[in-house]
Amino acid sequence: MNAVVCILALACCQPLLAEEPSVPVSQTVEILGRVNTIESAPLKNSRLNWLVIVEPERVISGQFTGRSFSFRVHSPSKARLVVGKRFRIRAIMQNGYYSAKELDIKAAE
Repeated sequence: MNAVVCILALACCQPLLAEEPSVPVSQTVEILGRVNTIESAPLKNSRLNWLVIVEPERVISGQFTGRSFSFRVHSPSKARLVVGKRFRIRAIMQNGYYSAKELDIKAAE
């Protein structure tokens, strides 16, 4: 009986888990903020295996609301990202997450 209830519950929730994000695929945002953390977060078949979490100070262009902004990057060291420092980041939404190229990340004064 419990197994049947679990299967029905999972079947009801399955469409919710499979929904695509509601953010437009081509959305670009530029944010000024302070880097809180840089962590390894490998993605299958991707070179963007680092996740950077930023505390936004100001949205320069595009739309973003929230207390933290995360994006993926290939190499935090090539982008010269440092925890605690401020950066201007231009990121693009693709495949359900934001990513930034090293050249689109600038140190802020």
